[in-house]
Amino acid sequence: MISRISLTLLLALISTDCFAQSDLFFSKQWSLHNDGSQTIEIDSDHFHVTQQKSLAGFDIGWLEAQPLIQAHTLSSVIVAVIDSGVDSEHPDLQGRISKDGYDFINKTSNMTDPEGHGTHVSGIIAANTDNKIGIAGIAPSSITILPLTVLSPQYGTGFSVNGTLISDYAAMAVRYAVAHHASVINLSLGWPKVVDTANARAAFQEAVNAGVAVIVSAGNDRKGNPTFPCAYEGVICVGAVSNNGESTLFSNYGGLVDVVAPGDGILSLYSTHVESKKFRIQGYEILEGTSQSAPEVTAIAATLRSIYPDISLNELHSRILSSSKPYLTPHASLYGVANLAAAIDAKPKAVYLPDFKSMGEAVVDENTLQIHGSLGVKNLWLNGSQVRTQVLVNGVLAGSGFSEELSMGSTLNTAWSYHFSSLDESSDLKIEMKVTDQSGVVHEFTHQLVVVRAMKNFPVQTLSNLEKGSDWIGTNIYGTPYSKSNQIPIYGADHGVPSYFQSLSASPAGYTIRIFNPSNSSVKTVLIPQIQNVVQVVQADVNLDGKLDWVITGDFYDNHQQLMFQFLFLDDSFQPLYGDMAHSAWVAPFANGMASSFAIPGSWIRDGDRLIPCFVATGLLPPTENFDQLDPRQRQFIHHFYYLKPGSPNASKTATSLELHALDNAAFRQKFPAMVVQNLVFPSATDQLQGHLSLLFAENDDFNAQNYTWKLDSISDATKGDSITPIQGWDSSTARGNPNPVMTRGQSTSVFFNVIDPIDSNRASLTWSSTNGDLLARDDFSFFSPENALQAYIGAFDLGNVGHYWFMQSVFDLIAYHSLPGSAPTTQILPLERDSSFQYSQFKEMSLAVLMGSVANPIPAIYIDSTLVNGNRISIATIDPSTNSFSKRLRDSIQIPADCLQVAPFHVTSDPSSLVLPLFCKKGTSVDFDLVPFQ
Repeated sequence: MISRISLTLLLALISTDCFAQSDLFFSKQWSLHNDGSQTIEIDSDHFHVTQQKSLAGFDIGWLEAQPLIQAHTLSSVIVAVIDSGVDSEHPDLQGRISKDGYDFINKTSNMTDPEGHGTHVSGIIAANTDNKIGIAGIAPSSITILPLTVLSPQYGTGFSVNGTLISDYAAMAVRYAVAHHASVINLSLGWPKVVDTANARAAFQEAVNAGVAVIVSAGNDRKGNPTFPCAYEGVICVGAVSNNGESTLFSNYGGLVDVVAPGDGILSLYSTHVESKKFRIQGYEILEGTSQSAPEVTAIAATLRSIYPDISLNELHSRILSSSKPYLTPHASLYGVANLAAAIDAKPKAVYLPDFKSMGEAVVDENTLQIHGSLGVKNLWLNGSQVRTQVLVNGVLAGSGFSEELSMGSTLNTAWSYHFSSLDESSDLKIEMKVTDQSGVVHEFTHQLVVVRAMKNFPVQTLSNLEKGSDWIGTNIYGTPYSKSNQIPIYGADHGVPSYFQSLSASPAGYTIRIFNPSNSSVKTVLIPQIQNVVQVVQADVNLDGKLDWVITGDFYDNHQQLMFQFLFLDDSFQPLYGDMAHSAWVAPFANGMASSFAIPGSWIRDGDRLIPCFVATGLLPPTENFDQLDPRQRQFIHHFYYLKPGSPNASKTATSLELHALDNAAFRQKFPAMVVQNLVFPSATDQLQGHLSLLFAENDDFNAQNYTWKLDSISDATKGDSITPIQGWDSSTARGNPNPVMTRGQSTSVFFNVIDPIDSNRASLTWSSTNGDLLARDDFSFFSPENALQAYIGAFDLGNVGHYWFMQSVFDLIAYHSLPGSAPTTQILPLERDSSFQYSQFKEMSLAVLMGSVANPIPAIYIDSTLVNGNRISIATIDPSTNSFSKRLRDSIQIPADCLQVAPFHVTSDPSSLVLPLFCKKGTSVDFDLVPFQ
């Protein structure tokens, strides 16, 4: 190693211009050298592309580092890339791939990369430099890639393949990497808490204890809560910065992210047999994500290990963190933008790292409304003296500490406590740590802490006990409990304790289910003839005699392998509703081109003295209801209003054949040839029970079409066509889409959500109507960008003079809108908890609109099930009508016990205060059904 003095003299004589690259695409690698001239695409949809110009200087200092690197003698370093494999034949990776690579999914040493992700990551680290082709890799030629495959298209929509979790595959790969002498490991992947295992934690800790630098991506969900292994102690978690010096639209942030690196519009290598969709040059592709920022820091770590082969893990971390450059988004990470040149040339000093990663959910003491804990800060490098710490919670001093001398590797722990003023405070707390020492520099770090209430503090009511029902809760492949029960809704009712059904087994005789009624603890086992798969169980008064009947829907394959679907109608005593099984079991083939919703009715319509299933779906008109003289558009795959009318029992006398019909049939279209079905208008509870419906029609499917409602009290009304009423004021809300109806609580209204601009998909409207389809109000709004586009409509509330409320879910956020009569809507946002750690899967919170408070003071809210992401937490986000604030109150943030499993909440009565959370809880060999009130 040359001396500091001689190195300084040498660098004074060398210009970075001497290291200009011959790599063909180097000028597009803004992350290596950002001169302010490059632009990248940061957002796009079918109609728009958003380009963003660079801000000079926000890069990793690669070009400036080249004379520093060349001034040293380099040692060989092995970097394990735990990913989707690598294209070892890529011309820009020749000589850089270890022969010891292994595919843990397919159990082979043959390296391929069917996705391109692992090749992209490997290229960022180690693409051959100055070879007149492709790109420049960050690390010098002394670095070799050890590819280890744990990602595969076989994951589908889950986190396991062949019965093994992604976290356990990662554990295998980490141990393999350490055994094969890798001193740096890159993982551009992650997983949610629900699939985190003790085995994975142990493997990562073993690597850290062995002095291996483990660099992981922070995740792309724009959240501040943990993803793994980012949240493991001892790893370097890397977020993403854009070319303008600000956090990317997608990067996770906060106190678990140690440092950031460029992650937007990153050009790197790609599998040569996988299509390049953005860059359009085979073997190269532009991607974005923390998957791209992590390998940049990995390359820096590998370069440091190559220059300083005896460097300790603490010093390596210190050089990366302390040399990082500040960027324009405060508190998005503990430190700034990683910089290769500055890390190589870093001077020893005290480097402080707060231990936010050991802080999990905090449980409030409900007797004192206090939480307390101890937060450590570790000094990674040069000894620090006169070290003082302060911990602040929501800006209030909560604790302080002092150490006369804090040596390298030592930790100063600071005890802290916080007192809530009430349970109505937000459950999300801002934790800050300030550290000062003899240098006078103030180091500030920020983290988000979630506080929950323990279930033991709730007045739990045990409604039923299932003495032999331990199998109502199962354990899935992730090792977490799941419910084997499905709720049985009562058609036309929006409150009351529901029953539940459990699928047991299929046999040639049919399908066996178990029905559980918590109100009287009864359990009934029922054999469902012919069905091989039960889809839905509903209670409804089908024969209009005032008693609730059982309607069971399912599907099966007949002897000709034709997929069939079936309704079975049983009375309240589980006997055939229509005399015998042949007339009570209705069977029909799945119609060609029908939507999957064919199997589950959207509603019921009156046919004489009974209700029959009907629904709006995309499909063709049934052949018997079409004819050549119709407008050709009506034979296309569009929305129709279908119903299923029973005919006669089939030849085997085992079931009644169902005939598919459409109410918007040939006879109707002779009167109204240009009418196109848009959707159902939600009926009132009384109309629902009587089988009365209203349909929303457009005069045609063109922009600004006139809308109509069609009120139907029975199927016989379909032939009359005399109850079709134009709706004034709806013309500009139809656009080209089909308005989606949303059931509301409060007034007797229906709400239609619709994108109102076919060019700009971020503009939409809510149209409020009576159950007869009369226009009441309309709210227009817009939401964010294609990157954060709307994904789901959650629900709406019409609370009269208090205003309209509605909730939506975008890619990254929960969105609450409030519109007072005669005023524009206001918007509040909460971050959405989700985990899309790799492209094959996405776990996210499940949301349900609920009403809380009281009859006199109703509170619109969203019930949020976070168990898929966090494993044990549910919460409710409420809007305070008096302040318009949108938050998750501490009183509604609940830690679910390990032996319990929650199912969908419901209102016991029509009073909003009756909202309860039902739980199935294991009690030895039995299961209790408990109700937990939210008030």
